[in-house]
Order: sequence, then structure tokens, then C-alpha cells
Amino acid sequence: MYDRDIRVQLERSLLKSYRSDRHTRVVEEFDVHRQARIDVAVINGELVGFEIKSPHDTLKRLESQGRLYAGVFDRLTLVVSDHLFRQALDTLPEFWGIVVVSGDGHIVLENFRRPTANDCVRAESLVKLLWREEALTALDHLGAAVGVRGKARKHVWERLADSVSLAELKQIVRETLRARKDWRAGESSSRCDD
Repeated sequence: MYDRDIRVQLERSLLKSYRSDRHTRVVEEFDVHRQARIDVAVINGELVGFEIKSPHDTLKRLESQGRLYAGVFDRLTLVVSDHLFRQALDTLPEFWGIVVVSGDGHIVLENFRRPTANDCVRAESLVKLLWREEALTALDHLGAAVGVRGKARKHVWERLADSVSLAELKQIVRETLRARKDWRAGESSSRCDD
């Protein structure tokens, strides 16, 4: 059983309803600040992340991934093989949901703990999910782009984070990510724009 096998079962069971919802976007391999990719992100009224750990994985990076993901996702769920389950319990904060994966020929997903609201989301982290042009567009709509148009993206991000409340920023980021067309284009084109 590998990550891709678990992802297929996750898709069939937990994510099936999201795919048909026109107000929801499901993104696989969602890039978080070019430091990690969460396996599945669901973007609708919340930003929800699913991290998969198969029996072939280790939990070495989970703590650092978890800190990174906690800065941006409203809810997080670890989908973990039964082999790693107990170790994961010791690693994860209480707000993470846990789905335990078992079986060989037929994969079974069992909800162990439902995710609760993550109070660790930070504006400085959340705003960095946007590409520079997306953040500038948001600032234009707010009438707050004056003085940052020609500046590096970190200044654009700072201005946006300072211009709205965290709740408003969450909404802006979710709406922008749901509307994004080419998920990989902005990653490569903005790398030199620091």
C-alpha cells in the first residue's frame, strides 16, 4: 500500500462530495511556501489539508510539516497507516484530525479523531500562498496597492496582511486560490521576484 493507493481511497470516500461542489476546489500536492507539499488541499469556506503517511513513509518530517501547515490551514487531517498511528498521536497537536488506514488488498479508512479549528493560522504565512500578482490584485480591490506595485513580493504580502483582518485575509486567499487557473505557472515565474 502506497500513498497513491491511499489517495484513491480517500478520494472515493472522504473527498467524493467535494469534487462535485462547484464552490469547492480540491488540489493535490498543494505547495506551501515551496518548503512542503500537503497531499490534498480542499478549498471552500475553509482551507483544509490532508497529509498522507503510508506504511512506506516515516514521520521524521511530520513535526516540521505540521508547523508549516498549521500556519495556513483552518483544519488538518493526517491519513496514516495503522503501523504509524501510535507514533503520530505523540507527534500531532490535538486540533489535527486522524484517519487510520488499514488493509492490504482492500484499503479501509477509519476516522479516529475529527479535526477541530486550528487557531495557529497566521496572516504572515497565509498571505504567502498567493503569487505576487494575485496579492497585488487583492490590494487593488482594497485600494491599498499604492507604493508597493514595483516592490518585491515580500512587501506586497506585508501590505496585504496589514490591510485586512485575519478573517478577511482568509476569505481573500480562499477565493483567489479557488479561482486560480494554472497552479504551477506562478510558482516558477515568481521565484526570482524576492
